[in-house]
Amino acid sequence: MAKKCSSLNIFAIVPVKTLAKSKKRLSSILSTEQRAKLSEVMLLDVLTAVCNSKVSKVIIVSKDPTVMKIADDYGALIVKEDKERGVNAAVALTDKICMDCDASIVIPQDLPFILPSDIDMMCDSAIGRRCIIITPSHRYDGTNALLRKPPVVMETHYDEDSYEIHVRIARERDLPVKIFLNKRLMLDIDEPGDIAYVMRGGYSSKTKEYLKLRLKDKIG
Repeated sequence: MAKKCSSLNIFAIVPVKTLAKSKKRLSSILSTEQRAKLSEVMLLDVLTAVCNSKVSKVIIVSKDPTVMKIADDYGALIVKEDKERGVNAAVALTDKICMDCDASIVIPQDLPFILPSDIDMMCDSAIGRRCIIITPSHRYDGTNALLRKPPVVMETHYDEDSYEIHVRIARERDLPVKIFLNKRLMLDIDEPGDIAYVMRGGYSSKTKEYLKLRLKDKIG
């Protein structure tokens, strides 16, 4: 169970795609079954971190039965999608739930090295009546963590170059914007090169151990 943030009521939102359809850009080195298992293991790493952070509630949005079983095991609130319409639609499904909290933080399922302290630092940075806190991907094109205070202060735009889009829209609306640069949060797994970086990295996780087991002869 998540432990409550000492000063704010913050909900974490983790949208999760159907495992068997995930990480297709890794198809050159991983089978469909291996990609599904990788996504499952990464979700375990993310939930372990989020559920031991200061957030008040963890919300999983998915239509995958395996994901929903994992979410239940971790005590997360499950929002079931009837059809996958992308991350933006998944986050929007939580709007009513998040009306009663001070802020929400959207976290993807593919951050292999995320720690509770990373999330806590973002929570502690959410000062003022309104603000946006953004962690970009390591390529500075995607958004790897997005804290919105209050949650409906800005809609999400998880499309191409979402990092720049989120920053631009926040500034257009005169919202205070903080860029939170954190190596663990910035590292996600989308391409084969990301896997090589994870395996060489100095951090440990379930994801790293799984990749070492499956790819020790393929990735240097």
